[in-house]
Amino acid sequence: MSAAELLKTFVKEHNTLYVQLFKDTLKPKMHFLVHYGRALADSRPIPYLSTIRYEAKHEVVKDSANSTTSRRNVTCTFALKMQLNLYERFLANKGFEDRLETGPVDIVSDWTEFENVENFDQVVRSAFSRSLSTPWVDYKGTVYRMGSCVALGVDDDTVPYFGIISTILENDKESVSLVCRVWSCDGFDSHMHAYPVKKKQVPTSVYS
Repeated sequence: MSAAELLKTFVKEHNTLYVQLFKDTLKPKMHFLVHYGRALADSRPIPYLSTIRYEAKHEVVKDSANSTTSRRNVTCTFALKMQLNLYERFLANKGFEDRLETGPVDIVSDWTEFENVENFDQVVRSAFSRSLSTPWVDYKGTVYRMGSCVALGVDDDTVPYFGIISTILENDKESVSLVCRVWSCDGFDSHMHAYPVKKKQVPTSVYS
């Protein structure tokens, strides 16, 4: 049974039990649940439909609201400000910026701990004349921290493999590399809806 059909069954059982136990009619939110199974079947997994990323645009409007003293046709003021910002971007021929922020940095002077790291010389030594280590880096709104798990790619069987960040390196040209302990997985566990992972023979590798 698919997840959508299973959801329909659970919702039907829930609503039936509610009416029987509480001797009451269904509330609107309980009726809305009836349509979730069909929406899931038509639109695929709900996380793919999330609009939370676009909610960040509200911050721009809220800043405009705080800085505007007039409340007469305030929506027109917001629209005008956003249009002017867009015009300025077009006239300046300015695209999206590669925003990079880092935590406190330390100069890496001892490279012995990286001697057994796979492709370290190829990726790091050739591009990093002076390397700095940092506990976290924020790249285009995504924060990478030491100890975080990141998806590194897929193998020949299109099965993903992951890595635990052990070191974050940055050079003076704002180029960042992640030294990761690589983990592989045997496939997707449909029951847990997750990828069981295990350590690979090669303990660490570098990804830029």
